[in-house]
Amino acid sequence: MNGSGTFYLLARTLLAGLTSFVALATVRYVWRASLAGRRWRTGFALAALLSFAAVLAIIDVFDNLVGRFLEPIPGGTWLWLFGFDLLLPLWALLLLRAWRARDRAEIELIDKAFVDSLTGVLNRRGFQDRAVSAVALARRAGQAVSVAMLDLDRFKEINDSHGHAAGDGALKALGRALTAELRTGDVLGRVGGDEFVVLLPGCTPEEALPVATRWRERLQGEQPGPRLAVGSLRISVGVAELAVSGDPAAALTQGCAVADAALYRAKRQGRDRIEIAGPQDRVAVDVLTKS
Repeated sequence: MNGSGTFYLLARTLLAGLTSFVALATVRYVWRASLAGRRWRTGFALAALLSFAAVLAIIDVFDNLVGRFLEPIPGGTWLWLFGFDLLLPLWALLLLRAWRARDRAEIELIDKAFVDSLTGVLNRRGFQDRAVSAVALARRAGQAVSVAMLDLDRFKEINDSHGHAAGDGALKALGRALTAELRTGDVLGRVGGDEFVVLLPGCTPEEALPVATRWRERLQGEQPGPRLAVGSLRISVGVAELAVSGDPAAALTQGCAVADAALYRAKRQGRDRIEIAGPQDRVAVDVLTKS
């Protein structure tokens, strides 16, 4: 084999390696996609085509190296090499990158559907989905589950006196403070304008008190923005325990309502306090539910 033949064999070997690499990457991608529930003919067809092409390319390398090492390289072989053996893996690689970019875009869209864009915590829909699963898991482990409803004190006054930018800064500060104090398994969401909710698996309402106290202390150290002083934000909190049986989603809804009643009782009693739900809060919720 002359110098041209040696170069051809080297090029053929490199392209066989490229085709094998792209084939393996495509097979892995399609396999993972199928495990995630996505099945489509194009992906399987491309994986099969590339796998077949990679096998043929490897066989051709050995054939040129062993069987036709001393034979001259036909001119048309170069056209086949660069017209098919090169273009196929490059096209497949670009297609694979496009599929991955599509997957990232879909994940971002899903995240946006479940995450509050201002604070970065779960929105109402995201909290509901995550919290229902957490309630079911805690029940299987025989754990108590509490839920805390909280909001910023005098939030309307912040908006009216300092502007909505200051209000947004206050909400972000509260989101950061709550996130920083989350325990493993806790679920945090923003469910209203300034209203947040935290699911506390493994906590009775009494055990949730020191947790809620840490939220208030952490908030005092957050910088809410240039128009508000550090330590100027206060929160009120209502805590209730979820029912230990029944549908987890219904128990969560009922528990949030009772905790919300305790929260508003904290507001009526002067704000900047933590209230554990009592019989009066459950009665108030029952009355509203039946009315």
